[in-house]
Amino acid sequence: MSRRIAAALLAALLLALGLSSAAQAASPKIVALTPFTANTISLLGIKPIAIGETLGGNEKFNRGLKGVDRLTLAHPNGANPEELAVKQPDLVLSAPIWRKGNDRLKSLGIKVVESDPQSVDDVMRQTESIGQLVGKRAAAKRLADTQRARLKVAKSRARRHPTVLLVLGLGRSVQAFMPNSWGGDVITQSGGRLLTKGLESATEQGFAKLSDEVIIQRNPDIIIAVPHGPVSNIPRIAEDLRNNAAWKNTKAAKTRRIFVSTDNSLLQAMPQAASVIAAVQTKYLRNR
Repeated sequence: MSRRIAAALLAALLLALGLSSAAQAASPKIVALTPFTANTISLLGIKPIAIGETLGGNEKFNRGLKGVDRLTLAHPNGANPEELAVKQPDLVLSAPIWRKGNDRLKSLGIKVVESDPQSVDDVMRQTESIGQLVGKRAAAKRLADTQRARLKVAKSRARRHPTVLLVLGLGRSVQAFMPNSWGGDVITQSGGRLLTKGLESATEQGFAKLSDEVIIQRNPDIIIAVPHGPVSNIPRIAEDLRNNAAWKNTKAAKTRRIFVSTDNSLLQAMPQAASVIAAVQTKYLRNR
């Protein structure tokens, strides 16, 4: 073998190794604990090494997330710190709801960023913020522009504005989604009118204590209930909400417009916000 050929082969090998190292550097090990962050980085062409479980099931995750490891999340800490540490992530995309656990992760030297929109209009800003964080600024800008255009179309299709109570079912007690919650904002953006005036948020996530008496007094056109709890309890909670005898004299019950949402899209932010709004308009508000 001539020296020229050997030198060319060596140069090619070094180039290949360099490209391989660059590819590895361009693919950070990311854990995404929410549907919003997991789906967003997937849409940007990045496959996380693990994602957080969701009560809504697999249908809320992009196809690109098929087969990715799932992490069990538990209030108030989120993912198990030891389980996360073993995966040695470069970045954990979390949410404010897991802040107590996030602080523990940071103490272990793990980089944690909280990103979980509380409003529909915040989806685009946080999409671009994540894109900048993971080195996909241009792709994130294109995605945000598409989200913005689709949202404009979806919101314009509301033809009626029924009154709505969106409630979170926690066992046998319920709370109202306030306007500053993700679900509350989705209802408003979909053309619904939330009957929450005068209620006081008990948490920064935007929920207020609610009684059957208040629901009856406000007499909404539509009641949408979102069961929340351990996965094994969801069917029972959903059934209790769907057949709540205390609500039988409301307009919602008399017109058979008490709905139960179990796919988690009203509880946790989704990058496909326009699709969520279209589904709410079609399935619940029936106003498009």
